[in-house]
Amino acid sequence: NASLLSGQHTDAAGLEALSKRLPQRMKQAGHALAVLRGEDGIPRPEDIDVVEEAAGDVAELVGQLNMLDGRIDQEIEKTEDNGRAEALEALKPSRPKELKEPPKLNRISGGTDDAESEIRRLQDDLNAVLRGRRDYYRRFAVWAKENAIALCPLLGMAERERKLLSDRGRNAALPEDQAIRRLLHRIVGMSRRLSPNVAKQVQDKVTPLFPDKKNANRYFYNRKGTIYLHPFSTSRHQEYRIDIDHAREIDWLAWLEDCVKNVHGQLFVNADQVLLRDMLVIEEFVFTHRLGGLPDRVPGELARPQIADGLIGMRPMLAAQLDAGDVSRDVVLRAFNLFHSAINGLSFRAFRGSFIVRTKFLRLDHEELFYAPKDRPWYPPGDYLSAKGEISEGLTLREVVRDEAGALRPRETTENLSKSGFPPGSRALLRQAPHDWFVELDLRQGAVPDRAGLPVKKNTIGVKRWRSLERPSFKLIGPPSFKTWLDRTLTNEDVKLGDYTLILDRVFEQSLGIEGEEIRLAVKPIDVKAYLAIPVINDQPYPDNPDRFLFDNIIAIDLGEKRIGFAVFSLVDLLENGVVDPVTDDDGRPMVGTVAIPAFRRLMTAVRRHRGSRQPNQKIGQTYSKALMTYRENVIGDVCNRIDFLCKRYRGFPVLESSIGNFEMGGKQLEMIYGSVLRRYTFSKVDAHKATRRQYWFTADRWEHPYVRTYKWSHARRAYSDNRSELLFIFPGVKVDPAGTSQTCNRCGRNALAALRDIMPNEKIEVENDGRIVLRNGVVRLLDRAEYASAEIKRLRRRKERPRLNVPIRKGFRHRRYLEGVIRRNMRQPPLSEMSPDTTQARFVCVYEDCDFEGHADENAAINIGRRFLDRIDIEESRATYRGLTTSQE
Repeated sequence: NASLLSGQHTDAAGLEALSKRLPQRMKQAGHALAVLRGEDGIPRPEDIDVVEEAAGDVAELVGQLNMLDGRIDQEIEKTEDNGRAEALEALKPSRPKELKEPPKLNRISGGTDDAESEIRRLQDDLNAVLRGRRDYYRRFAVWAKENAIALCPLLGMAERERKLLSDRGRNAALPEDQAIRRLLHRIVGMSRRLSPNVAKQVQDKVTPLFPDKKNANRYFYNRKGTIYLHPFSTSRHQEYRIDIDHAREIDWLAWLEDCVKNVHGQLFVNADQVLLRDMLVIEEFVFTHRLGGLPDRVPGELARPQIADGLIGMRPMLAAQLDAGDVSRDVVLRAFNLFHSAINGLSFRAFRGSFIVRTKFLRLDHEELFYAPKDRPWYPPGDYLSAKGEISEGLTLREVVRDEAGALRPRETTENLSKSGFPPGSRALLRQAPHDWFVELDLRQGAVPDRAGLPVKKNTIGVKRWRSLERPSFKLIGPPSFKTWLDRTLTNEDVKLGDYTLILDRVFEQSLGIEGEEIRLAVKPIDVKAYLAIPVINDQPYPDNPDRFLFDNIIAIDLGEKRIGFAVFSLVDLLENGVVDPVTDDDGRPMVGTVAIPAFRRLMTAVRRHRGSRQPNQKIGQTYSKALMTYRENVIGDVCNRIDFLCKRYRGFPVLESSIGNFEMGGKQLEMIYGSVLRRYTFSKVDAHKATRRQYWFTADRWEHPYVRTYKWSHARRAYSDNRSELLFIFPGVKVDPAGTSQTCNRCGRNALAALRDIMPNEKIEVENDGRIVLRNGVVRLLDRAEYASAEIKRLRRRKERPRLNVPIRKGFRHRRYLEGVIRRNMRQPPLSEMSPDTTQARFVCVYEDCDFEGHADENAAINIGRRFLDRIDIEESRATYRGLTTSQE
């Protein structure tokens, strides 16, 4: 066989012999596999190895069969003899339908490990690491005592402060004071990770050092100021004044060791995981700072951790350094930090209150669900009788059963419809009638309910006939949107079900105890939750419309702070009639609006929480947060979902602004979010951006517009050329320069800021009566503030409205920079309603005296973005291409 497949022998006799042997072997292997799998499709535990071997044999045979087909195809291509080609084609063996690919086995995945065994393993690992950390520290403590070395970090800290002060050129007589301040600063920072009760003890100990108690309150409660200022700090504020002499009298590390003993004693009374976490945090702080008082070089045999490398993850380079005869203090601290990392990873699981063990049962060839009508009367809405769909036809069928009150009986009606073969309109009636979905499971124990209905099976047309449940069944409970897909299998033959997966979540309660210096963990099962994952196969064909209909519109989008504004423009109206305004609906209203992004609010809340919880000793956490990253990904998903929805609804492609900025709140976060959004819809030269776009668009990279041609960009002129155009490529969107789009009125087309900048910067501008200023393109009227009578103010408050600006700026000559700020405040104002969820820049007001436009700022910017893109279109060339396309399609 190998020689034939490798091409050494290509005679017809050899190929024919091979083509006959392979299907026979496949049939034998498939038969053995079916016997071993048993009636329920799940192999017996003792047969797992045999079944997997048989499945592997089938996979090998399928591969050989594919290679045989390939060799025959190659021989057919080489020969010019039609008779020989037909003979070779006849040699292709017919494949058994069930063995086109290796059979899959029902297997159990996840949750196979015993929860109690896992907890015991976790308990042993955590205790081993804790013992290793304590033993590691005790070895150095004994060695230091034998060599009369005081493990005090203040000496080393003072030396480092002396060097910093000297490099800064400051008084070198203060290093001891700086050292004690730095130690107190670290202690307070550590206390902010403790529980409130234990943190209060640290606060009470440090507060007497403040001569002014108000400063202590500011430092602890308001988190303002500091008690240690780095010599190279550029802050204009100085550290708080404290009683240094009193601070030196206290052995702070010894006091923290007493706190550890007190907390350890409380754990025997109340084994609280919060107290245990406090003890480990304080213990880590004391051990680390004690070891910081070691000399520069220490014996290497003391520095090597006496614990399994698998628990602490020793790096090869660090292990090589520890093998030396003597090592530096920094190497000792790096080795000691390995214990902290291991404890943090283990304690995350050890301190949880509960956990879930998930078991998945992939039920191959088990895809049947059960449609069960409710046994109660149903009064269909009156509109159903006059509806245009099949529901009106279904309600008038003779199989419909009604009671004396005229209510429809779903159970009896469904049974009659099944007996009559489901006449037209019956499936729409089944979908609307009250019903539940059930799943039957092969349970060894369990009562079979007295319930009947219609089985719905995968890859079959329609539903099966009425029957009673034969096995224990369970009702499916979930969101209505999920059940809607199950209901579609009743009315649409292209929507089918796949093999479902049964998921069992076993919920365990975890408790913690203390026995000496050992931690004891215990678990107890408290609940079991069952889920059913049902794949839905949607083979509905996409509407077969010409490609030009997909790209006849553009969706101009302005990316705002809480909402995105959009405006829909018709490319056909532009080419045929020269229309550059948004399209209108049947009521004559322009298709312009805004779409809210609820995830923005959650992100901004998380940003404020993150900034408010910054700790003085945080490094990476000040600028990076996994939680914020998750929130940003959610917002990116929400924004792209809204843009995709708008494109689908209005059958167009998006036009976005190439850069974003000038946000009122969360500017950096929104810049990162919108940067990711733009890279999913517009062109980028970065390979990583291209890969992200291909992944989002299912390996697609760009699309060619059927008829729109745009002017090419001229790098020499820094503008779009008037005499050169090319076919538009979309990715699947395009971007335009947003400069001025949020400052231009879409009604009059004027930008007051741009007109004001035409005036020389040092030239003073005259403000006439009533706040009027004469610019090159018109007269603007600028207002300064709002002043109303008290009665009017009360009326506005009752109506939850903000007062409009009504007091003009004063007459006289003003600098241009001042007037620019006034124009910005006049153009972008808060919404009139105080109940509006928009930002304080959401309302756009045109400042030109002869224009009274006022509307949503995002909608105004979206219209300007769309018009800016339309200006790039070569109308004559695009019109000719469009007409040629429509003529060929006709």
